[in-house]
Amino acid sequence: MAVEHPQGGGAAYRAALPALLLTTFCFFSLFLARVVVGPLMVPIEAALHASHTEAGACVLMIGLGAMLTMLGNGFVSGPLGHRATVVAALLLGATGSFTAAGAHALPRFMAGLFGVGLGAGLYMPSAISIITHVVRREDWGSAIGTHEAAPNSGFILAPLAAEAALALSGWREAYMGLGSMLLLAAVLFALRGPGRGLAGTTPNPALLKEVLRTPAFWIMAALFGLAVGTTIGPYNMLPLALVHEHGYSRADANTLLSLSRLSGVFAAYAAGKLTDRFGPRRTILGVLLLSGLTTAGIGLFTGRALVLMVLLQPIVAVGFFPAGFTAISQIFDWRTRSVALSGVTPVGAAVGSGLIPVAMGWLGDHATFSLGFLGLGACLLAAIPLARRLPRPG
Repeated sequence: MAVEHPQGGGAAYRAALPALLLTTFCFFSLFLARVVVGPLMVPIEAALHASHTEAGACVLMIGLGAMLTMLGNGFVSGPLGHRATVVAALLLGATGSFTAAGAHALPRFMAGLFGVGLGAGLYMPSAISIITHVVRREDWGSAIGTHEAAPNSGFILAPLAAEAALALSGWREAYMGLGSMLLLAAVLFALRGPGRGLAGTTPNPALLKEVLRTPAFWIMAALFGLAVGTTIGPYNMLPLALVHEHGYSRADANTLLSLSRLSGVFAAYAAGKLTDRFGPRRTILGVLLLSGLTTAGIGLFTGRALVLMVLLQPIVAVGFFPAGFTAISQIFDWRTRSVALSGVTPVGAAVGSGLIPVAMGWLGDHATFSLGFLGLGACLLAAIPLARRLPRPG
């Protein structure tokens, strides 16, 4: 693994790559467990007798779990350290996956997803703190872009894994497999993970006051909520929209969903490079504009134009996260960084993984899914003036 340095230092990107790849695998395992519910939702709805609104509520449970542990990360990573916190996050995700696999009623299934969310939320602030500790500042965009290959790979593989599981066995076996993968990731990170000796900061009134009095904190919190909603909301609701409103079969809907995420792995890395070159503020502004237009386009178009929008939307949407995490890491110093991350990312979990999918599911029950895509695109465009208030580089 890469050599770790005192605060303010860090290794070059290439030297830190082995540590980054292991951390990225852990993120991939957690994220796959988090998003596979979307591609599996059609048979899960039938098996558990759930409505579209209740399908959105399943995603909300993941968001609520993530929000709680993101807020409480400092209370865990302070005494345990970031490395042990990542291991605990993976074990929570495994427990939630096994619980979901054994569910024969909607409440137990939601409880399992809540556990997956607990693991996902606990993971992120510690992972970003580890990455910005082991990688030098000038390579943060590239390093976080590499880490962001995990969710984008998960977006691609989740529909394919879901279809394979449904063809061979069923959705319960899919969650059993994910639980086993998370256990493996926990063992590997416990043995070889970076961040040894790196402790989090237990929140205290002085640090919280310092973070909460920073205007950029509230701007980033709002932007993260929209950014997560722009990736998680369409991803989880799109199969239902394609099947129920556009006449797609479940297999065709999941195939298109998977194809739409193919470029996301490269797009995240490219966004990291753009962030290093142009700065996080300018990158975020471009992402909001293009994401707003393509997300609204999913709600406006049908036929080939709809397919084009579905393919383009994720390419730009994933570009927010390397820029967003880099912006937070630059705005806040090492004392307050994990506290800020523990405050900003829960908003993303609650709004993006919870409220936005629920709202889109409700609209699917009472109006059309297209209206949800249009509304989300309008919100992204309306956020551009807010993003312009982020501090400029230097």
